[in-house]
Amino acid sequence: MRFKLYKPTDIPSELLCAIIMLAALFGHLNPRLGLLGNCIGLFLAMVIIVDCVRKYRLRLIVWILFAGSLILGVYNVMFVGQHAFQKYVIAGVIFFAVGLYFNVAETLNYRLWRDVFLLTTAFIMFNWFRSPDAYTLFYQLSRNYVSVFLFVYLMPMLAAAEKNQIRIGLGYYILIVLCTISAVGRGGIVCAMGLLAAVAIYRLLIDGRLTVRQKFVNISLCALMAAAGCVVLSRYWDRIAGRLLSRFVQDNTASDNARLRILTGYIDSVDSWSKVLLGSNSKEIPYLTQWLGNVHNSYLMTHAAYGLIGAVVLMVGMIACVILLIKSGRVELGILIAVIAARGAIDTIFVAKPADAVAWFCMIYSFAKIVSGRKVCFFVNDGSLRE
Repeated sequence: MRFKLYKPTDIPSELLCAIIMLAALFGHLNPRLGLLGNCIGLFLAMVIIVDCVRKYRLRLIVWILFAGSLILGVYNVMFVGQHAFQKYVIAGVIFFAVGLYFNVAETLNYRLWRDVFLLTTAFIMFNWFRSPDAYTLFYQLSRNYVSVFLFVYLMPMLAAAEKNQIRIGLGYYILIVLCTISAVGRGGIVCAMGLLAAVAIYRLLIDGRLTVRQKFVNISLCALMAAAGCVVLSRYWDRIAGRLLSRFVQDNTASDNARLRILTGYIDSVDSWSKVLLGSNSKEIPYLTQWLGNVHNSYLMTHAAYGLIGAVVLMVGMIACVILLIKSGRVELGILIAVIAARGAIDTIFVAKPADAVAWFCMIYSFAKIVSGRKVCFFVNDGSLRE
């Protein structure tokens, strides 16, 4: 496979990151592949970390975040029992390495990550359409994760595009919307449409690189397409609403009440200061046993896994990353991170899930930049600063 590079890049380590991301995806097909993917990912992660240590002088805050996740994970395994140690190794080593590389890489290969995203999209939708019950995506995940995977694997592609000063087409965002609509997950549909709308508004009205004439032309084209879409919907709404948007038009009271009961059940179980500070085993809550302790909220699940410190660090890292990215002009990446953060409020997408690569990118970027002031945190061996 040949790669056309827009700028010099460290292809070996970048390929290892891509392999880790794809192994994390294919590992959801069955437990054996998951175990194989974890073993491959752990080995490649150590190679990436060693390579980063050899090439860069990383600030102390990066290692504090890394060591802290492992220490809190070990403590939880010994005294709380929310997850097996294997899951903490996955979240704290494998995806840490990927998030670290996304930060230190001077540039990223856009075509590589574009191909990874398109492969992921095709693989996800193939598995979704062959679902035996119109709900199961992989053996342990639901259709709600269609949008999660598409958002997560768009992140390195968008990061690569920004590093190489490339603007990805709106067609990729539209593709995500169409895929999430076909999977009929309400949260995914809303977040995908919000992502498309936010990016479109930014490009049409806010982006200072466009002239007034270009903005007017773009707005006119969008208005025409929207009008055409309304005509099509009004004519064929009865045929497509039930198939594509059924979760919006049917009675979802039972589903909504169940999710609310899950959240309130976990919050009620945190009834002592030790559980507040150190986390609580959600698998021991009677109502949550049928969901294997899945709280359906990434921030509460992070609290269960890492305690209050872990949950606060995650939330601060995500929020700060969005703010810092937008302030630095990386607006579309900031919008995507905000959408992923919002998606995590209604499903568990962090803690030993592929979205941990995004979480680690956000935490390392945010805390390193906050500690180092205006300049980013990574120093190359010759002492020069790399942003």
